[in-house]
Amino acid sequence: MLPEIEQLLVIQDQDQKIKAHQIELNSVPLERQRVEQALKNRIEAFDQIKLRGKEIEVHRKKLELDANSRRDTITKYKIQQSQTRKNEEFQAIGQSISRLEHEIEQIEDEEIVLMEQGEVAPNGTTADRADQETRDIGATASRNRYRARNVGGRH
Repeated sequence: MLPEIEQLLVIQDQDQKIKAHQIELNSVPLERQRVEQALKNRIEAFDQIKLRGKEIEVHRKKLELDANSRRDTITKYKIQQSQTRKNEEFQAIGQSISRLEHEIEQIEDEEIVLMEQGEVAPNGTTADRADQETRDIGATASRNRYRARNVGGRH
């Protein structure tokens, strides 16, 4: 092969590499912006989940206090019931105790539901969507870099 042709091929190869690098450089700011937005979305999703967890815990504590209050009332009623001498009063207090015990069961059931909500994140949360978005952006960036590197090889 002639030396001039070899030099032209070397220059052509270098030009193709320069074009590929320029394309990659031009895509970096857009890729960075997408990654920053994905990060911002993940942080917001995390903050939402953390806030929801706190709300659940506050509600659960309130329910726990309600149940304890009812237990204290039951204790007082039992003392009152043991001191009563009339049958009607005894039965009325017994019915009140039964009603309060039923309310405590309902409160405890609701507490269990809240605990489960706090432990298990539902599918499709904002964090899941943000995570998927981050993976998609990474894949797109990889494809763009691959295309930029291979622009020179196709001519």
